[in-house]
Amino acid sequence: MKIFFKKKDDAAGTDHEIETEEITVHVTSLLPENFEQMTLHDIKPPENLPLSNHLWLWAGIISVVALLSGLCVFVVFLKRKKNGDDLIVNKIPAHLQAFDELNALVSENLVEKGDIKAFYQKISDIVRRYIENRFNINAPEQTTEEFLSGIQSRNDFNDNYKALLKNFLTHCDLVKFAMHYPETEDIQNTFDSSKEFILGTKEEE
Repeated sequence: MKIFFKKKDDAAGTDHEIETEEITVHVTSLLPENFEQMTLHDIKPPENLPLSNHLWLWAGIISVVALLSGLCVFVVFLKRKKNGDDLIVNKIPAHLQAFDELNALVSENLVEKGDIKAFYQKISDIVRRYIENRFNINAPEQTTEEFLSGIQSRNDFNDNYKALLKNFLTHCDLVKFAMHYPETEDIQNTFDSSKEFILGTKEEE
């Protein structure tokens, strides 16, 4: 290997050369001399990992629990069928649930405490939950714009209630997001609008 260099203090910049001594490397093959006659063997298939005893234990426990649970359900079913008992599920109507929530909201006295934003947040959530329970519309997860745009093509309630709902939600958004501070009359009108909408769109019993 040759190395070319110049000396730092040489103003003429004369080229110099250094050449290392020759090194001989001997390479010896690990194959036998008759390697051309050798044959390659295929690789062995992968070995299966041994199953842990804990796995069998847990599998047995889960199977027993599932079997016992199914047996209990079957016995209860036969007992009820034999006694002629019918399972009756009474679902609370959406408007009654909403009125309970409105009454609970009034009892919190948020307006008297000056927490107007929390009052509007909760009354807006109550109406949105009512709409979801009453009309199966995913109102709580939508923005006001998305929701109002989606109900335009639906016939769940008439245009008068659509306009009432639009004014109600828009006014709530102004208080929640635009730092609007409503007057006492505005707060009462908002509460009355929520009741009017719920009463006007409730499911007939």
